[in-house]
Amino acid sequence: MNTALETLFCTMRSEIGNAQQELAEVPGLRATVDALTLNRHHNKPHSLSNDDLIVYLVKRMTLQRLAGASLFPYDELCAWLPPLKRFRDALYSEAIIESVQLAPDPAVISDSRLTLDQFVKILPDQVFKRNVD
Repeated sequence: MNTALETLFCTMRSEIGNAQQELAEVPGLRATVDALTLNRHHNKPHSLSNDDLIVYLVKRMTLQRLAGASLFPYDELCAWLPPLKRFRDALYSEAIIESVQLAPDPAVISDSRLTLDQFVKILPDQVFKRNVD
């Protein structure tokens, strides 16, 4: 795995942690996030813990980005939770464009980037796996 991709994963993990921390510490923010998430992203966001809600949202953002869909529906959430915006920005970073073959790009004869399948296989362990320190 190249350094740019490792840096990207580090940034993504960091922003997940920042969003979880902010959601837990800012009074009233959870109610706002639940209201913005209800029906658009999850039917029962209040049934998830703060940590699980953030992981759920970033997984959905990641899957939509990899599928070539717009992340516009997350703009309201990103306005309330800046770490989600930074996570979204990481999904559009140069590192991911240079390292992963995303759906809209035409195939190149000698492409050393990870295929989408390879990226999806390493992503959960690198970003979403929780390690207790």
